[in-house]
Amino acid sequence: MENKLLDDHDRISICLDIAEAMLEADYYEVETITDKHGNQHYAEDTQDRFNGYFDMVEGILHDHGLIDWEA
Repeated sequence: MENKLLDDHDRISICLDIAEAMLEADYYEVETITDKHGNQHYAEDTQDRFNGYFDMVEGILHDHGLIDWEA
């Protein structure tokens, strides 16, 4: 059975959701910064962890044939 490839929207959505869940579950503090305009983003260490989780999830999706990096 051939796997259906995820489109970019679904790929990014899945990676974001799972990476965020992993970040919340890793027992480290999730540090956020709010700028003077009220925009909130992760502090550098938290962003680095999130990026690592995102890449890990994306790699797993690729390994299972659900995304194609060459497309």
